[in-house]
Amino acid sequence: MSSAKVAGRASLAGQFTRSALVMTFVLALVLEICFSWLTWTLLVEQERQVLEQRINTLFVFIDSPEVDEIGLLHETVENVNPPREGMLHIRSTVLSQDVETPGFTENMPGLVESSQIPVGGQAIVNSPLGGTYLVYHVERDLTHVTGGKGRAAIWGAANIALDLEYFRTYVISTLALTVVCFVAVGLLHILIARRHLRPLLRLTEETKAITPLNLDVTMTTDGLPSELFLLADAHNLLLARLKETITSLSTYVDNAAHELRGPVGRILSMAERTLAEPPDSPETRHFIRRLLEETMDLRDLLNKVLFLARADSRMVPTDITDVDIGAVLAAIFEIFEPAAIDAGILLTIDVQPDLIWPSDRTFLRQILANLGENALRHTPKGGRVTISARIVEDHLLIEVADTGTGISAEDISHVFERFYQVDAARSSRSGSGLGLAVVASLVRLLNGTVTAESAMDQGTKFTMRFGRI
Repeated sequence: MSSAKVAGRASLAGQFTRSALVMTFVLALVLEICFSWLTWTLLVEQERQVLEQRINTLFVFIDSPEVDEIGLLHETVENVNPPREGMLHIRSTVLSQDVETPGFTENMPGLVESSQIPVGGQAIVNSPLGGTYLVYHVERDLTHVTGGKGRAAIWGAANIALDLEYFRTYVISTLALTVVCFVAVGLLHILIARRHLRPLLRLTEETKAITPLNLDVTMTTDGLPSELFLLADAHNLLLARLKETITSLSTYVDNAAHELRGPVGRILSMAERTLAEPPDSPETRHFIRRLLEETMDLRDLLNKVLFLARADSRMVPTDITDVDIGAVLAAIFEIFEPAAIDAGILLTIDVQPDLIWPSDRTFLRQILANLGENALRHTPKGGRVTISARIVEDHLLIEVADTGTGISAEDISHVFERFYQVDAARSSRSGSGLGLAVVASLVRLLNGTVTAESAMDQGTKFTMRFGRI
């Protein structure tokens, strides 16, 4: 397969690597989210537990037969130095007024009155003075107060600025580590994929070596994993059957050629010897001459059929060398120029200077001779036949164009089919319908394609496009 055909296709190693990277990315993202959430939850829970311990201590002061308001005030206004700053606000039926750590109301204005944090709940509040606080709200009945009807509510606020800093550092660090691991996993997976796909590439190279003329290649099964071992073993069995089939076909073709050419040759020999004898009558000589012509047509048809059979089986060897395309077209011009002059047809060639192309010189001459003969045969007097060659996009482009009778739109799509003949206007007496089929087979052998364009009474153009061999 050419590199151009492979260029647009993704490799198995690439597909495996992309799949692994996508799965790794998704897994890493999920783990990053889960661990980040867990880390943040633990940090917040740690702060909440610290607040709860302080709040429990305050309830001990409040829930007593005689409230020590001085001790309560001392415990409330005492806070940890920033950045782990803690603030409290106490509201109770046993206190003459609310007690709070200085700065609580300023940092969280309206928090107590709005009741936005339910009893037993917590929330993160951004202070208008700067800073972020975890606020925890607790309310309890006071059991030691006279009559048991006392109740107290405490709001605790912890500055979590340091926790946020720790959390940001953690997230950035884990993201950086994830990226590094992601790249490392991708590179490692590329190496692993290439290593495991190496046997498949070996099988591919061995398959490329298989040709109709080289069927002795055997897939190496040593060191293959079980799946590829089964594939290689199936290939070997297929090659064995294919070799047997092609060998049988080759034997059949050779035998058929030998058996058919013998009678045809003897008929030709007898016809030629009969014509060399004194004539018995003009009718006899005319009959023998017709017999000779028909037998020659039969021989030509036989040769074409055998060639197409061998071409289909890729049993036709090619001799690829650097061919001077200009010299080939010049030789074709010399062959057909006398016939073109006699028919009153202008024959021209147009070749790009210094055009060298890897091809089989004999096959290329045969292609051009066939198309040139057809063009001259079906171009009326005063017409024109042009053969041109040039390089277009790293391909050899050869065109044979005439201004002849043309081919109908109905027939143009069938001209390369075997034994297909267009109307009598473009058919000779001895036409077999195989000439253009042979041209198409030869073009394929030279890694090319051939197309035909035509319009009735305007002419026909055959275009051949050859890739490098």
